Amino acid sequence: MKGKMDGDAIKKFAINHVEKLVLGLVVGVFGLLVYKGLSIEPFAEAKSPDNLTSTASQVMTELESPHWEAIENEETRVATVKYEKNVELSRDSIDAGLQFKEKGFPKSRSKIKRRDPEIDAPEYAPQNIQLVSVLGAFSLNPPNGTPDPFETLEDAPKMEVEEEKKPKRRKPRRAPRGGEGSAMYEGMMDSPEMMMPEMGAGEMGMGMGVGGATMARKLDPKYDRGFRGAGMGMGMGIEMGGGIGGQRGNTAQRPIAYTHQFIAGTAVMPNELLNDAFQSALGDATGFDPRRDRPRYIAFRVIRADVTNREVDALEEPDDAKILAGEGDWVVTTSNNFMNNMYVKHWAGFAPEVISPEYMDSVLTMPIPPLLIQDYMKFAVHPQVPLAGQKKRDGREVTEEVVEENVDITGPATGTRLDLNSLQNRGAGARRGPGGMGSMGAEGMMDSEMMMGSEGMMGSEMMMGSEGMMGSEMMMGPGGMMGSTVVVASEYKLIRFYDFRDSPRRNKFGPQPGRKYVYRIQVAIEDPNYPLNGRFAPPLKTLDADALERIQKRTAEDAVLTKQQGSTYRTGYLWSAWSEPSPPASLPELSWFAGGLTKPETTTTLEGKTFQKSPPTADIVSVNWDWGFATERTAQFEAATRGSILDKTSFTDEIVNPSTLEIKQLENASVKSRGVLIDIAGGENLAVLDDEEEPMLAPGKMLLFDEQGGLVVQHEIEDAFRFRRYTFADEREKLLKAKAASTVPEMGMGEGAMPEFSFGGE
Repeated sequence: MKGKMDGDAIKKFAINHVEKLVLGLVVGVFGLLVYKGLSIEPFAEAKSPDNLTSTASQVMTELESPHWEAIENEETRVATVKYEKNVELSRDSIDAGLQFKEKGFPKSRSKIKRRDPEIDAPEYAPQNIQLVSVLGAFSLNPPNGTPDPFETLEDAPKMEVEEEKKPKRRKPRRAPRGGEGSAMYEGMMDSPEMMMPEMGAGEMGMGMGVGGATMARKLDPKYDRGFRGAGMGMGMGIEMGGGIGGQRGNTAQRPIAYTHQFIAGTAVMPNELLNDAFQSALGDATGFDPRRDRPRYIAFRVIRADVTNREVDALEEPDDAKILAGEGDWVVTTSNNFMNNMYVKHWAGFAPEVISPEYMDSVLTMPIPPLLIQDYMKFAVHPQVPLAGQKKRDGREVTEEVVEENVDITGPATGTRLDLNSLQNRGAGARRGPGGMGSMGAEGMMDSEMMMGSEGMMGSEMMMGSEGMMGSEMMMGPGGMMGSTVVVASEYKLIRFYDFRDSPRRNKFGPQPGRKYVYRIQVAIEDPNYPLNGRFAPPLKTLDADALERIQKRTAEDAVLTKQQGSTYRTGYLWSAWSEPSPPASLPELSWFAGGLTKPETTTTLEGKTFQKSPPTADIVSVNWDWGFATERTAQFEAATRGSILDKTSFTDEIVNPSTLEIKQLENASVKSRGVLIDIAGGENLAVLDDEEEPMLAPGKMLLFDEQGGLVVQHEIEDAFRFRRYTFADEREKLLKAKAASTVPEMGMGEGAMPEFSFGGE
């Protein structure tokens, strides 16, 4: 009973005093917090802003003070190299199972499947084909012992001009009106010393050799606008300088001029659009690698159709099976492989490049051939591609993105098969590279000799430029070369090709005279999902269903070829769509004309009637191409009248050696143009001037029948450059100027002392 009462007492006590217990707990916690706060260390004076600033200044002073005295007596530190041990280690073999990690861009962690770039649409095909017909002389390396046909000819004799009648006008004639040579002609008559290089006023176009012996007459260098290699004199090939170019080949056998008649073509590959297509398909996909997943050009092929007697719209679409069988409208006429084989083996050099290097590709852009004398600019450029040193067409500077690469190229050796054997269309001899190797190297690359030439044909990097030197082969990491490369984001890549009538390989598929042709181009691009080098192929699990199905099918086809050929084959490329047909083009004619000065008819009036005193006349040159000498044979007709037949037989002609510019004498020459002069216009005085002033004459025009019976119009201004070159007009004018200068008094040539001499094209 007592215990129960004690329990009730305790409960009652707790109920009556619970507030006091809580209050005591709060007071205890408060006291603990106050104690903790009072025990916190106060902020040190040493860490005030002023003290910290002072300490920092002391440290900086200590760092800037010299300490040489403290270390000058220390022992010299010598690095010990165990050369014997290093040599011994270098002789050890490397474990074949050792794997090296490829440096470069990190692999994408994306889980998006890789798609095939859709590059078979028309907008990704080559665009805007431009064609130019060319007839000229190439500088080629002949077989040893081949004689130069010009060696059998005598040098042309020194030019002599008889003094003409005293002129009626006192001012010298003005420069040619327009034409290619007008700008160069300015100032020619102002100085008797304006001769060819290394000539004096008294030599009249004759250079001086060793020991004072006279050299052969030479063509004025201003008319030389073609390739000019070492030892060949001054020419455009030397003067331009800004690009690859120059002479190559065997110095024991001097290059010889050979005739080439061909159609040259240029087009543009939409490089920027292709980059966008690759980026759209692969940019966000698994395993994206910017060195592999971008356009890399492998090859191109050109097909041709004859449209002489049919419309272009009537042509059928290209069919691979028919092209292989040699049936249908289209034939494969040329490819980059054929071009490489030809120029590496035969050309004596190539002209300096004239387009911006960023728009070049070593597979697509064939080098400019060694065309002598003639201007190669007319077929080496394209209206959508800037010239060397120019900006892009939209005015923006060309930007370059540098991609560092360190690629292991120890993957398996593979062959490459191109659809339709497109690079093997020239027969057995054309299917091999210059060194006896296949047209593609171990990793789908062009042979080094094929692209570069055994004599280093492609020149140095300094001469070629960024991408032009490397080419598409050397710019890729996977499947390509190693080291640092440059990726140029150019809008286009220039495609340049040539279709020869008669190449050094005796191309039986070449174009024929009198026929009209159209061309189409197709480009092979490396397959990013099935590259030429299988070591760099993305895993199959990263491909989407369509790409996987295509790759598996192609792998099975390549396995069959591998078994048949006994070596690994990979068809690691995709063909673009065919370009649209080009405009029609034909081979150039072998004869033509150049018009000069015209004189109107003169009349007389008698008893109120007007009679013709003399008919209108024209100075005109008829030209034939000489295949044996690879130069022009020219016949000048002075004061030709209506109805004149522009043929000339059995005369002594002066022809120019394209290789040396020497003027040679060709006996028993003939020029048969079968042309007939139909009508003459121009030559009238257009200005109302005093008789003492030079008249302003209307430009001359001539209407002719050519050898095909077609009508041809020659214009004095348009033909001025060629007319003056064919007639050696500058040489005559220099002679007259020097002759006049030698006969005037010491005070100078007085008015009227200059003999009159008229030239066509002035």
